[in-house]
Amino acid sequence: MAYIKNLVSYIPNKSVSLDHFIGKGDFNNTEYTRLQSQGYQSIAVDDTTSLEIISNILDQLFTRKQVNPSNIRYLILTYQLYSFPFEVDILNKLKNRFKLINCTTFSVREQHCSTLLMGIEVANTLIETQSQKGNHSYPEAIVISIGKSVLPENRFDGVYITGDSSVAIHLSTEKKGQEIIAIKNITDTRTISTKNKKGGPRWDISYMVNMVSIIKDVLKESGLSIEDIQKIIPNNAPTEMWTYLANLIKFPIEDFFIEGRQIFGHYFMSDIALNLEYILKNKLLREGYFILLGLGSEGAAGCILCKFNQDK
Repeated sequence: MAYIKNLVSYIPNKSVSLDHFIGKGDFNNTEYTRLQSQGYQSIAVDDTTSLEIISNILDQLFTRKQVNPSNIRYLILTYQLYSFPFEVDILNKLKNRFKLINCTTFSVREQHCSTLLMGIEVANTLIETQSQKGNHSYPEAIVISIGKSVLPENRFDGVYITGDSSVAIHLSTEKKGQEIIAIKNITDTRTISTKNKKGGPRWDISYMVNMVSIIKDVLKESGLSIEDIQKIIPNNAPTEMWTYLANLIKFPIEDFFIEGRQIFGHYFMSDIALNLEYILKNKLLREGYFILLGLGSEGAAGCILCKFNQDK
């Protein structure tokens, strides 16, 4: 399995208040009040293109982290459909701009907030297969998440409002960084949203069934139990979702990193990487195993079990 060697992120400095969006009719007064009650006051918005945002994080990776572009074998771009216009050949532009001469590119999309975890699974499979062929000493891959709303109305889906962001995760089979032990991603199309209730829409119980299932799968594959897990790092879904799941899997809610919602807000599939980066920088993990957990809309869910390495 691969290791997470480096992680870089970008959130724009520019913030736009919720008042701006309600003035344009992107949501109504009731939805505005609900967003405020969740802690939203403003969101980060970037005036540049998705290509420039992604270039920003790749610059960080290749310059500040000193990753060699010629060593990158695979580039996986994860996104939603509206992150950039279809006529833009963004993957080819990135290859040319950064001279990724040995790199094959792929895209993964429409897994909503768990898309990044699916991208990591694809990258892990590719570099693991390449490693077994013996063609490269340590095959490397980059998984990118881009969250950029080309259409302002797409920032709000009835529950969340999302800002612009991008993250890049550098993976390698070299034994340095956070070790990936097991991965499980699923999409269950039988899962549907329930009708609106007080406080906004809720999800069908099958979401929780699926989340419990994939957690059990990665624990069984790794030969671990839930008691071996030090922390679960989810995307920034409503706290009540994780409280409910914590009760189902008999895991302390205190060991879920739910603070990301207040620290960052919601940044689509970048949430999990932003939370992991924050935890590593602030030394909130010191030993043992942790889980990256993504709950996506419309039945998508992802889970990656990792072993913490304090040297990275």
